[in-house]
Amino acid sequence: MKINVNFQKISSDNAMADYIDRRLCCAFSRLAHAVQSTVITVMDINGPKGGVDKLCRVVVKPVGLKSIVITERQADLKAAVNRSISRASQTLSRKLKRQKFFIKQRFVELHRDLQDDVNGFDQQLEVYHSR
Repeated sequence: MKINVNFQKISSDNAMADYIDRRLCCAFSRLAHAVQSTVITVMDINGPKGGVDKLCRVVVKPVGLKSIVITERQADLKAAVNRSISRASQTLSRKLKRQKFFIKQRFVELHRDLQDDVNGFDQQLEVYHSR
């Protein structure tokens, strides 16, 4: 999984970048096979004025699915990072389960069609042997 961390209007801190990297690896540990790349953008919306102005945007590009974009705005930077990564992980997990369900459902339909074809062939074979 390729990880890209961007800081905008906020000082880039190696400790924060490491924290984001660890948090991503932990949250996507069981889903890493399905993720092509992840881009995290952290920004302070209105600078040093304070308030609920820390924004974290997570863009996850899964293999074979549309991108997942999660944006979280909090007063604390770590809270915004934690919440956005958590939501992105849950969303990806839900999408993968949904995709797996539809694939399984399609497989069952194909199996039924194949079984119907086999049964029809068996009936034709019985008619042929009874002659």
